[in-house]
Amino acid sequence: MSNQRPSIKKITVATDLSARSDRALQRGFSLAAQHGSAVQVVHIVDDSLPATMRDQQLALGAAALEQQMAALHTAGVEVKKLVACGQPFADVIRRADAFRSDLIVLGAHRHPTRALFRGTTAERILRLGHFPVLVVCSPVANPYTRVLVAMDLSTHSRRALQFATALAPQGEFRLVHAAHVPFKGLLDTRAVHDAERSGQRELTRFIERDMQEFTRDTDVSQWEIVVHEGMPQSVIAAEVEHYKPDLIVLGTHGRSGIANLVLGSVAEDIIAEARTDVLTVKAW
Repeated sequence: MSNQRPSIKKITVATDLSARSDRALQRGFSLAAQHGSAVQVVHIVDDSLPATMRDQQLALGAAALEQQMAALHTAGVEVKKLVACGQPFADVIRRADAFRSDLIVLGAHRHPTRALFRGTTAERILRLGHFPVLVVCSPVANPYTRVLVAMDLSTHSRRALQFATALAPQGEFRLVHAAHVPFKGLLDTRAVHDAERSGQRELTRFIERDMQEFTRDTDVSQWEIVVHEGMPQSVIAAEVEHYKPDLIVLGTHGRSGIANLVLGSVAEDIIAEARTDVLTVKAW
C-alpha cells in the first residue's frame, strides 16, 4: 500500500437538518477551511411520503438549510447545496459519487443498542458506501488533535490510519491493538500471564516495526502504540475513557454482495453508542 497521503478535496455533508446534523455541517466546513476543500451539502426528503407532504418537506428543508448555512463561516469555501427527493441513504451515496467526494460527513444519532442502529440511514451509508465516513457527535471547537486508531494489522486499519493522518495532519495518534486470548479462563493463570506478557511484548515490537515503516514517509510525528488483552469493544472503550480522544478511527471491511448485510460488530457498537466523533474507512 502506498504511503502517499490521501487528498481531501471534496466533502459531502449529509444533513437531516436536526441539531445533530448542525454539528456535522460545522465540522464539514471546518475541515473544508483546513484542507481547502469544496463542500456539497445534501438533504434528501424520503420519496415514499405522500406527494403533498413531499412538496411541503422540500420547501421547509430548503428554507431550513439556508438558515443553517447562514449561521456558518463559509467564506472562501466552494459550496453546492442540494435538497431533493429520493431514498435517503442511496441518494446520499449517489450524490457523493457524482461529486467525487473524498469524505462523507454525517451527524450522530445515538442508539442504546447495536440492533437499533441497524437499518438507520447512517448505518446503510457506512455499510453500502465505499467512502470514508465521519460521524460527528461533539460540538466543533478546533481541528482534531487527539486521535485514537483501532489497529488490527489488516489492510483496512492501515488504510484508516493513512486517511486519518490526512484528516488530522497536526494530530497526536494513539494506535490501539486488542489481543484477545481465547479460553483464557480455562487455562492455568500463571502460564496465561507469562504467555500474555511475552506475547504482548512481541506483538508490540511487531506493530512498532510495522508502524515505523508505515509512518516513515508520512508527516505523523506524534504517535504511540498500546497493546491490551481483551475484546476490541472493551479495549477501545477503556482507551477512550483514559485517552479522551476527539476522534476515533476504525477500518471496516469493504465488501460486496451478501457480506454487505453486516457492517462489523466492533464498528456498529462503537458508532451506535459514540459520544466522540468516529471516522470509518474501507480499504476498497
